[in-house]
Amino acid sequence: MRPPGRRSHRTLVNQEIHVEQTGIVGALFDFSFTHFVSAKMIKLIYGIGLIWAGLVSLGFLIFAISQGGFLLVLGLLGAPVVFLIGVFMARVYTEFMIVIFRIAEDTHRIADVCGKPAGASATAAPVGGPA
Repeated sequence: MRPPGRRSHRTLVNQEIHVEQTGIVGALFDFSFTHFVSAKMIKLIYGIGLIWAGLVSLGFLIFAISQGGFLLVLGLLGAPVVFLIGVFMARVYTEFMIVIFRIAEDTHRIADVCGKPAGASATAAPVGGPA
């Protein structure tokens, strides 16, 4: 027999299926904030970051070409570096978002398995022992 408040594996699987069925539009209008929109749109967010990095490096290159001289050489060498830095920053940002969402999901799973509501803290004895 399962302790009170502990959910079965089937219940957890049914909840995950329900989350997948809500979709992006359903998650947008979820006023309880139980579904994450950003986690579902992470590929789009990363794609926008790549496009942004390309546009910034292209603008850098166009500016360098319009100035000529030393800035032209600097622009030809610097535009790919600017692009790679932008891609790196977009990747790190999106990976950071995914890590935060996975931590939240894992925390809820652990709380469900332990039978405690998410966010509830365990009361512990003081460090020095009973007073």
